Amino acid sequence: MIHTTIRISKLNRRIFAKEARRLASGNGYMELHFTPVKEPDVSVIVRARKAGRFILDALTSIANQDFDGSIETVICYPTDNADDTLDRIYDFASRLAASSIRNISIKVVFTGRETASMAFRTGLRNSSGRYTAILDYDNIYKRNKLSAQLGFMEETGAHFSFTNYDMVDAGLNRIRFRLHRPGKDYKNFNSLLEKFYVDANTVMFDRRFKKLMIKAYDVISSSLYDNLFDDYLMGFVALLTDNLNLCSKSLVLYRVSGFNSSVLKGDESAEVRFDRNIFLNDNAQKTFAALIRINHRLHLTNKRLYLGSRLYLSSKPLKSGFERFSR
Repeated sequence: MIHTTIRISKLNRRIFAKEARRLASGNGYMELHFTPVKEPDVSVIVRARKAGRFILDALTSIANQDFDGSIETVICYPTDNADDTLDRIYDFASRLAASSIRNISIKVVFTGRETASMAFRTGLRNSSGRYTAILDYDNIYKRNKLSAQLGFMEETGAHFSFTNYDMVDAGLNRIRFRLHRPGKDYKNFNSLLEKFYVDANTVMFDRRFKKLMIKAYDVISSSLYDNLFDDYLMGFVALLTDNLNLCSKSLVLYRVSGFNSSVLKGDESAEVRFDRNIFLNDNAQKTFAALIRINHRLHLTNKRLYLGSRLYLSSKPLKSGFERFSR
């Protein structure tokens, strides 16, 4: 894979545009940094398809973190984008250069036409942090998101965690709506299945869990599984390997836009009633089928998963296989 490395302090629009064109033609990547860091403390994966309207808000929320460690921002940019997303990424880098912030690096990975799930897998393989987090281009990290969640994980020894979130409208005004909130039974299989409350924007995981997820995605490399709900997949993999841990703080602003705005208004079509009837959703069914295949190949647990009118888990006692293959 071709790539280039540019110091943010030396960056200008002409160089950025020229290198972007060159790298896009070969699906390469561009690294922008102040000082190279071999192993950042945290990598944040940002999927950037048609993201021009909101991505600067998302990236700025990463730059505004009170976290003192090094942050690698991995932006997965599809080369068939037709909006101004790339200009907004340059604007972000320019703002960094003019600021006193020096703990952030940017890796722009140029990809072909990819689904959101495929972009996440690309980001996963191109990230190098001790911990990995995810931020969709239209959402916002609260200022203490990384420090609070990483502190929770180091204190508890967790390999995977998720947090609560607040919902906001397009203008970032709080709204009284939540898709689902985890209860005391959040580690219960049926509770997770019926209310799914692990949102991708709230998760953080270490290198061991990342290694497991890469193995899982290798199992489902068929194009049949190109469109999956990655937060569903991660949540259930975490549950089945006894790694589902809740950091109960609300650390993300979840912007209601696009699909979710139709859920909020209650006028979505029957085919996409995501939170009203998850089992009618094609991508959810593919995700569950992928999970069954992964469990069969990697033996995440001794329990048997099977798919009927919904996802089922056999009743014998849960025994995780995480320790066996994740080191």
